[in-house]
Amino acid sequence: MYANGILKSEVETLKKEGVLKNSAFSKVKEVTEENKIQAGEELFRMQCIVCHSIDGVRRSRAMTVKAKGWSEDALAAFIPHLSEVRPVMPPFAGNDAEAKALAAYIHKMVAESNKDKEGGIE
Repeated sequence: MYANGILKSEVETLKKEGVLKNSAFSKVKEVTEENKIQAGEELFRMQCIVCHSIDGVRRSRAMTVKAKGWSEDALAAFIPHLSEVRPVMPPFAGNDAEAKALAAYIHKMVAESNKDKEGGIE
């Protein structure tokens, strides 16, 4: 079992079918253009928040630090391969639409955080 609670034996199935569809607790079951950010937030909570924050106390693992300067497309391309580049990370267990939704959510949160800081809000 990975730190995010996903069993190694489940990863390939979840990559094909999608993790949202198979989650008992997700309000979103399929990514659409209308719910992409909400889906990404749910995916972040399911797969990332165990080790990462958006802009919290774990600054070395905060997405506003890690993903700063990354485009949404770059994030979406990286997410399915993150465990290949960083072996300590569990593999992303989700389909292509879910990787794009997670990337959209992270990109939005990073942009909002940087906008707040530029505007003097800390």
